[in-house]
Amino acid sequence: MVLGAIEFQERLAGVVAALDRVSAGVRIVCVTKTHPVEDLRVVLDAGCVDLGENYLGELEEKSRLLGVEYAPRWHFLGHLQRNKIARIAALCAEIHSVSRSEEIASLARRGFAGRIYLQVAAPGGGESRSGADAAEIPGLVEHARSLSVDVAGLMAMALPGSDAEVASYFRSVAQLADRLGLAEKSMGMSGDFLIAAAEGATVVRLGTVLLGQRSL
Repeated sequence: MVLGAIEFQERLAGVVAALDRVSAGVRIVCVTKTHPVEDLRVVLDAGCVDLGENYLGELEEKSRLLGVEYAPRWHFLGHLQRNKIARIAALCAEIHSVSRSEEIASLARRGFAGRIYLQVAAPGGGESRSGADAAEIPGLVEHARSLSVDVAGLMAMALPGSDAEVASYFRSVAQLADRLGLAEKSMGMSGDFLIAAAEGATVVRLGTVLLGQRSL
């Protein structure tokens, strides 16, 4: 079912009001993965220009379908595959899931003029977790700066846990960003964005709370 404009605007107003009660000025990236392009038009018509996608094929198709009528600011949120980085870089203004020096070097070789976020792995989760260990982040920041790649900030994606555990993780990422002189903290999704905002998020990545359940 295509998202209704009034329904979306009401959800957006509720989210903005909730965020403002916690921390003013938090930017919303609307996560549109698996939603049809008709939903994206509703989102863009409401003034939300920051759209997040996880899969390159879907991103390319939606970009093509939107054409020149709209000018979304694309954010890539998914796992970076080496053979797809060039195509991601050509479409996206911001990439939130960088965690390896090879990815930074690949973006530099392609003259990526957008901004990146370095993903900080959540504690626990074993080998399935995404991101770089916190101890690796300063070296990655230095590497990116040496190659003139713009590191906007850090990205955090919490694993399931208590509110206290999630807050502690977000707080540690925000503190690390501050120590490294990075202004942006991309932290929080639909289930924990208010916790993230309270711990210093400047960007939240919201899908279900704004768009409802994803299409199959």
